[in-house]
Amino acid sequence: MTFQKERIVLIRMIMCVAVITGAQRCLPEDVSGVDAAAAFAAQRVLPAPIRHDIAAGVYAALVSGAGYHGIQAAEMLVKDEWISIDPVSDSAVPEWLAELAPLPAELRQALRRPPVFEAAVFDRSLFPAGTRFISPKLIDAVFSRSGPDGWPEFRRQHKAAGFVAYSQVLATSDGLDALVYVEASCGGLCGEGVYHWLHRARPGSPWSIMKSITSWIA
Repeated sequence: MTFQKERIVLIRMIMCVAVITGAQRCLPEDVSGVDAAAAFAAQRVLPAPIRHDIAAGVYAALVSGAGYHGIQAAEMLVKDEWISIDPVSDSAVPEWLAELAPLPAELRQALRRPPVFEAAVFDRSLFPAGTRFISPKLIDAVFSRSGPDGWPEFRRQHKAAGFVAYSQVLATSDGLDALVYVEASCGGLCGEGVYHWLHRARPGSPWSIMKSITSWIA
């Protein structure tokens, strides 16, 4: 399968991709026709640079304030590889668009053509001191042997409840609102993908999580 065909599969609602938890992730898209899907996927762009202080503040708020399946993000390892945000088109199911409606218009627009983050170099310095990281190679070393049944071994080896993968930060031009997509994995039926919208009152003030929108859950 070519890269472009893989992207087409990813943005079609009726197709699911397996995540390492063993669950299925179904994307909230209703794209009619391969040609339309290909054109939509082809619009992906490289990420614009985000100021270090903005990104660091956003990740600090997520690590300290977010939780997944009752597990605090601070108790989980951070996968040192960026993940991308899947595009959200105008043809997405209405219930999904309604969940995104409270976001600032600039962020909603960015979600129509989000950057491709996977190729960007992961920057550990953006995360709070004390954050523990894990590489995709170490994750694969456990689950390539045992699949979803490898979770007891993962916890034994790495002394963590699971791991979290982050997208890079999408931020508004005024630097007061931001969006991050997160995928958390914590067991065979313990995982979720979440869009986090964060806001701060003024530059330099702390970030707060305004809304968390679940994309998939296991």
